[in-house]
Amino acid sequence: MRIKRTLSLAALSLALTASFSTAAVFADAPTNAPKSHNVSPNLESKPFDDVLYFPVGWGIQKVITNYKSEDGYVGTIIMVSYEIKDGIVAVRYQGTLYK
Repeated sequence: MRIKRTLSLAALSLALTASFSTAAVFADAPTNAPKSHNVSPNLESKPFDDVLYFPVGWGIQKVITNYKSEDGYVGTIIMVSYEIKDGIVAVRYQGTLYK
């Protein structure tokens, strides 16, 4: 349980660092324009902890950005473990998805 939490925090830190390091710089609005700095998005989130299956040789990704779940949630997931059996790679991914 402690390892899952540590890995989840590491994934969140990685995602936040990546989003800030690639962010564009924008100029402030003119002084006569109203400022809306107190706007916060209302995003629903849910944890992702699941196993995805791939044939051997497909080139498994350690990080999948813009992963979209069947119910419309989107986010970045990170590989935490894998197992190969009978020509199939079972990859466990974790992360947080948003809607």
